[in-house]
Amino acid sequence: GKVGTRGFEVEGVLKGDWGYWKANYSFYSTYENTVSVYAIPKYGVVLSNDFSEEQLLNKNALLGMPQHKIASYASFNVNKSFSINPSLIYVGSKYGFNSLEIINNQEVPIVNKFSSSLFMNLNITQKDFLLRGLSFTLGTHNLLNQKILYIQPYNGSHAPLPGASRSFMARLSYQIRY
Repeated sequence: GKVGTRGFEVEGVLKGDWGYWKANYSFYSTYENTVSVYAIPKYGVVLSNDFSEEQLLNKNALLGMPQHKIASYASFNVNKSFSINPSLIYVGSKYGFNSLEIINNQEVPIVNKFSSSLFMNLNITQKDFLLRGLSFTLGTHNLLNQKILYIQPYNGSHAPLPGASRSFMARLSYQIRY
């Protein structure tokens, strides 16, 4: 079969002595899909290889894939050796299988719409920490402690897999200058 999508991505960057800021947006829409395992069926429908658009819950998207994503990354220089580095990532809603139900004496996989998520990360970095070339970074990932789900882009016969919760990190790195 065939799967075709159309979309676009746009990115903007600002740079200066203060640091930098990058932001991007991406969007896609399905314009052709003849592969039933990637399609999003309506409740109670088991798709065959010759499925029709009337059997689909959303004909413009593919299983497990958000149609919208926005990301923003920045680094703000507090001084020449200290920076604050935030990032925000918005992932749009997506569809995936999350349960089985018995319908007409047949096990039918059920599609669920999973809501959008906003992820925030924050790192602070001190360059030339204690000695020249040594950097120290403290950070947190998933600062808002959003629920991360890895949704299969096909019917894998199980619910989405959970991802990591909020985490903290510390990193020392040394850059050899030559």
